[in-house]
Amino acid sequence: MTRYGAIAMLSLLLAGCDTFPPEGKQNTVDGASISSVTQIPMSEGTRTITLDPLRKPVEGQFIVADVLSYGGEKAITTSPPDWKLLRSESAGFVHQSIYSHAIQSNDHGSNVWTFDRVVKAQGTVIVLDNVALDAPVDTTSANVGNPGIATKPIVTSSDGDLIIAFFATDFLGTGLGPELPADMIAIADQEAKPFEYWILGTYQALKGETTAVKCPSGQLYNMIAAQIAIRRKAASAARPAG
Repeated sequence: MTRYGAIAMLSLLLAGCDTFPPEGKQNTVDGASISSVTQIPMSEGTRTITLDPLRKPVEGQFIVADVLSYGGEKAITTSPPDWKLLRSESAGFVHQSIYSHAIQSNDHGSNVWTFDRVVKAQGTVIVLDNVALDAPVDTTSANVGNPGIATKPIVTSSDGDLIIAFFATDFLGTGLGPELPADMIAIADQEAKPFEYWILGTYQALKGETTAVKCPSGQLYNMIAAQIAIRRKAASAARPAG
C-alpha cells in the first residue's frame, strides 16, 4: 500500500489495499469524504465477485462499488440486496457497472455479485462519510468508445458535491493516462494489462456544470468514462445562544 500524506494526488497501486485520501484542499467545501478504498484483483474465470471493504462499514456510511467484467456480451449481473444500480455501460468486451448502497442499522452485509455465465471480473469498493443519505446521488453521466475519451460533463443541483470519475478499457498498448487537474486525486488504479481502470475524484464548490476529465490514450474503442456526483450531508443547524 502506498500513502502520500497530504499531497494533492493519491494513487492506490496495489490491489486489495485500504487507504485514506488526504483531507486538504480537495475537501474545501466539507463534502462527502472517502473513508476507505478496497480494490479486488482480477478473477480469470468466475460467476461471482465479492466486494468487501477491509473494515466493516457502520450505519450512516455510503458505499460505491465499481464492478468490471470482460469477455463477450455483457453478462446478466445480479447485485446484493439493497444495492442500487447507478450506471451500466459496455464498450466491446469491457463492461462497467456502478452501484451504491447506504449502510443501515440492520444491514444485510452481503457484497456478492453474481453473473449468469463465467467472466473475468475485478472491481473497487469506496466507503464514504458525510453523505446525504436521503438523496445521495445528485446526477451521473457516461461516454463510451471515443478516442482520447473524456467524461461527459454533468450539471449538479447541489453545492459541494464529490465528483467521482471512472475509466475502464482492455487496451493492450500504453494504457490509460488521465491528465489530472491540480485539485483531483487518483482514488484507485489497476494496470494489470490488458484490463485497466482508473477512479478519480474532486470536489465541486458550487453547483452547475462540471469540467470534462480527459483520459488521453491511443485506444480507439473499448473505452468507458463515467461520472457520478455525491451530495454532502446537510450541515446541522446552529443552536441559538443562551
